[in-house]
Amino acid sequence: MVCKAQKSQDFSKIQGRFERISLSSSNTNEVIEKRLLDKKEVAKANLSALYEEKGDIIRSQLSFEQSNSAEMANYKSTDDFVNNYPFVPYQFNLVQKIFTGISRAGASGQHMSRGERSLIDAFQIASKIYANDAVGRLIPIYSFYNSIKKFLDDAVVRDINHASDKSTINDFSVQVLQTLFMIRYVDEVKSTIDNLVTLCINEIDQDKRALRLNIEASLEVLERNNLIARQGDEYIFLTNEEKEIEEAIKKTDIEPSDETTELSNIIFNEILRRNNTYRYPENKQDFPVARFCNGVPFDRNLESDVLLKVVSPIDNSYDDYNDATCANYSADCILIKLSDNQRIFDELRTYIKTEKFIRKSSSTSGSEQEQIRRDKANENMNRRKRLVLELEELFKQSDFYTLGSTFDAKGSSISVMLEGAYRYIIENTFGKLKLIKPFPGNIINEIQQTLVAGDTAQIGLDLGGEEANPLAVMEIEQHVALSDDHGYPVTAADLIKKFAKRPYGWNTDEIILILARLGLANKLVFQANQQEVPLKSLYEHLSKSQKRANLRIRRIKQQSEANLKKAKKLFKDLSFGTAPSAEKELFNAAIEKLDQWLEKLKEFKSKSSTGSYPGVEQIDDGILLLSELTELKTSFQFIDTFIAKGNDLLDFEEEYELLENFYETQFGMWQSLDRALHITFSANRSFLEKGEEAKAALDKLTAIFHNPRPYREVSKIKPLIEKLASINNQLVEKQRSHTVKKLEQRITEVQELISNAGAPDDISNKALLPFQNAIKRVQNENSVSLIRHELSEADDWFTDAETAVNNFIRQQQAIAKKAQENKEKEPQASSSTSSTQGSYAMGSGSTTATPEQVREKAPTTPKAKPTQAINAMEVYKEFSDSTYMETVEDVDSYLKILREKLVSLVESDHKVRIK
Repeated sequence: MVCKAQKSQDFSKIQGRFERISLSSSNTNEVIEKRLLDKKEVAKANLSALYEEKGDIIRSQLSFEQSNSAEMANYKSTDDFVNNYPFVPYQFNLVQKIFTGISRAGASGQHMSRGERSLIDAFQIASKIYANDAVGRLIPIYSFYNSIKKFLDDAVVRDINHASDKSTINDFSVQVLQTLFMIRYVDEVKSTIDNLVTLCINEIDQDKRALRLNIEASLEVLERNNLIARQGDEYIFLTNEEKEIEEAIKKTDIEPSDETTELSNIIFNEILRRNNTYRYPENKQDFPVARFCNGVPFDRNLESDVLLKVVSPIDNSYDDYNDATCANYSADCILIKLSDNQRIFDELRTYIKTEKFIRKSSSTSGSEQEQIRRDKANENMNRRKRLVLELEELFKQSDFYTLGSTFDAKGSSISVMLEGAYRYIIENTFGKLKLIKPFPGNIINEIQQTLVAGDTAQIGLDLGGEEANPLAVMEIEQHVALSDDHGYPVTAADLIKKFAKRPYGWNTDEIILILARLGLANKLVFQANQQEVPLKSLYEHLSKSQKRANLRIRRIKQQSEANLKKAKKLFKDLSFGTAPSAEKELFNAAIEKLDQWLEKLKEFKSKSSTGSYPGVEQIDDGILLLSELTELKTSFQFIDTFIAKGNDLLDFEEEYELLENFYETQFGMWQSLDRALHITFSANRSFLEKGEEAKAALDKLTAIFHNPRPYREVSKIKPLIEKLASINNQLVEKQRSHTVKKLEQRITEVQELISNAGAPDDISNKALLPFQNAIKRVQNENSVSLIRHELSEADDWFTDAETAVNNFIRQQQAIAKKAQENKEKEPQASSSTSSTQGSYAMGSGSTTATPEQVREKAPTTPKAKPTQAINAMEVYKEFSDSTYMETVEDVDSYLKILREKLVSLVESDHKVRIK
């Protein structure tokens, strides 16, 4: 061995011997070079020659992945090689990081020094292992395991020792396990196979390929023994806790269907990005694709004409899918046979098991197992990402079959490869695809313009022209006709679905354009909710898929020339004008005229409902007749019914003219008649009927009002109303004059009473107000009965006035009497005071006199006498129960009693009024 092995392990002695060298952690490698790796001149010469000869090979052998190049230094020069041999420069930094990582992770059982002494110790122990080997030996990283073994936790050492005891695990596999443990906690080195090969090289001329195969075999053995776990390209040393979880994951049961389901999700949702349709570029039609994986459908839509089937090694019948079988199975579809990559599908199973384990397992929050589960979840997320990428690459390398033979799928991406296959299957299985040449312009605008073009555009419409796709038009027209003949309803949704499928494959908008043109040509009719949809409103029903299922399409039957001739004559006889020659135009014109009648009748019905008007029955009959015709949605049905109802229509035309004249020109006069009979003359009718002329006019107006067909007599209404109004006015004026005169007479009498009694103004105003208000009412009243009623009320008002005046007189008499009595009692008292209070009748108020006022003006007895009304009939009833006086004795008795009452009142100083 060209290096000098140092026996001493006392770092302090080394430091004391070389005082000029600073032994900090940053330059420990310098100490190792000077003391442990110092070489004789002969050895240096030999090593220099070796590097000059094989320097490139050495650097290549010891290179790491690009991502590790910064931390994992290689030999830079001959001197560098000579100074560091048999160690590699990266090992100085790596071993220090191993010490640090193990200590931080808690894998060490006792204090583990990460300083200069431990590092020098590690390199010294490793160098002793190969001290007697020939030049060309390199020290692999696992040689450092013995130097750190004594610091490790017993569990870690025990696991590695147990591995070495197993007969299925050879010594090299144990060394690989030791390497994986040491770099487990070093982030700078990924534990990939390439890096493990570099870390385990122990000879300059070592066969790197053979070493790789040995490492792969070892990794497989270690993984099978649950000592390590694969995470993508990396292999991870497992702790005891991780082993438990890893073992639990491996024992997690999954079904084959779980594998197929997850594989389907990755392929169809992620690799193919949920794309379940293919747009054929020639006609922009979207073809739905039904997708299968291992024979299991991925989509609910299994009726698609384009089928994509993927078979993978997961399928139990995978081995049966040879070229002949695949060709046979692809007779009506695209079949893709995925290559058998055991590692990828093992990864898929691991992903599924891990997901299932994580979902079902539980542990205490914050525990070590919980942390491991979270790490596993993150690892599994990354595993899925890798699976997507790896399966995408596997997909590109797979075999494609379609229509019974292999298919050369070309393209840089799976989408492009599949588009080629889709196009191939469409162009070779849709035999009538070319019957439609795509519309060259904006097809949506063309559809809308066709639907709103109107009947005039029908003249220039040529469905036989090449641009109209006549063969396609014929296919659709024949399909609708056959369905009608067999009684099968056809909806827009059904029709579009039929012609979008094999063997047609037509674009939906192209089909809608043909339907629009057939509708404009009056060959198809469209109905929704049993109502015909006008062409102008049809686009909304055709453009929205949810409304197509409710849009029925029917063939329009054509009328015979004989029936058209009859319909045209009836059109003219109904005074509708000259009839159009074409069936559809005749239908539209007749419907328009009948609709006008119907709308008028509905207006007349609305008017008639507001009162008592003639023609109500005829209006209802007309609405029923016309509605039956206007509700027909096809020209064929309409013309048949129009002719059948011809006589009814002609009869109703005469009635319609009378109704139209009445409700549009005579309606106001009829309202005047109604108002005259039930409002204007109603109150005075009994008085008017006493006169012959007025009674005759009333009877005539009443007869007209109750006539069910009064149309020819309406002209007589106005003069009869005017005559009645004149008579009524005279009658009212006569009664008004008489009543006012009587009321004024009563006012004069009341004023005389008040004046004689000397009553104050408030009594006067209150007594006269009812008479004055009555006069105002009479001036504005037109009812003779109500005018007369005012006179009957006048007697009560006069009685009230008498009562008020009488009360006043009595009050004044009482005041005067009291004053006289006081004066007689105290004739000499000059300072005597008197107070008199009284209140007028009918709430007139109160009066208070002070002593000074009494001295100035003494009260006097009123000159007027109180009045008393005697009801002569009431006096008679006092002595007799009979209504009539039949004898002289009855008369004498009555007069005697009446005289006694009158005399008594007069003698008691009253004025008497007989009622």
